[in-house]
Amino acid sequence: MTIATSMGGGNLLVDVLPWLALLAGSVLVGAGALYLLKRAFSRPETPPEGFSLQELRDLRTAGALSEEEFERAKASLIERVAANQSSSKRDHPPSHDGDSR
Repeated sequence: MTIATSMGGGNLLVDVLPWLALLAGSVLVGAGALYLLKRAFSRPETPPEGFSLQELRDLRTAGALSEEEFERAKASLIERVAANQSSSKRDHPPSHDGDSR
């Protein structure tokens, strides 16, 4: 005696297969929706601004930059780094845990 005959006859595979297909389809649609949501709300990767000092040195060595262009680019890079550090300090002031009297 099988489960199908104990439930009043009928083919178990024919009764269950549509529900299994519906369940599998729902899982696939849900996984696709989660993937799209994650992709939509993730932060885009942005390339770093400008060149690093080593990259500038490499360009100078390769002859792509003259000494004067290298010095101007280096000064600009140092200026930008200093500005980023000072704005970072303004955004996150140091915490004073203890009272030093």
